[in-house]
Amino acid sequence: KEQDSTFEKTGVYKVDLTMKSIPQYKDTDVVLVLDISNSMDFDNKMIQLKDNASHLAESILNMNNNNRVGVIKFADGTLLEEESYELGMTKNIDEINDFINLDVADKLGGTNYTSAFDSTYSLLQNYEEKGREQHAGTR
Repeated sequence: KEQDSTFEKTGVYKVDLTMKSIPQYKDTDVVLVLDISNSMDFDNKMIQLKDNASHLAESILNMNNNNRVGVIKFADGTLLEEESYELGMTKNIDEINDFINLDVADKLGGTNYTSAFDSTYSLLQNYEEKGREQHAGTR
């Protein structure tokens, strides 16, 4: 605090306060649900999807060292479901990116969100831990 120049007359002190806030993030699990149906093969959509998913996963992990990311891929149904469960909820960005960039040769044409969300729910349930937030996002 600094005494105001008029202190003798007013009794007023000048006080400067500085605040610094540090955001507190809860430990969070996020599942990226990626549409890799045939419609994504046009106009570089698949490349954009993979790039954006990788960037998002890295951002989520950088927000809090305890965050974890999982990935579900779908088209006419959930694809690479066993591999998704093996990846699980992880903090390893290299494993996440490897899975995001893994091509699926035998995908069919449909877009079955129901199957993807069922798989997402199962994945989150399998890796549920007390005190963690859980979220799923689709593209």
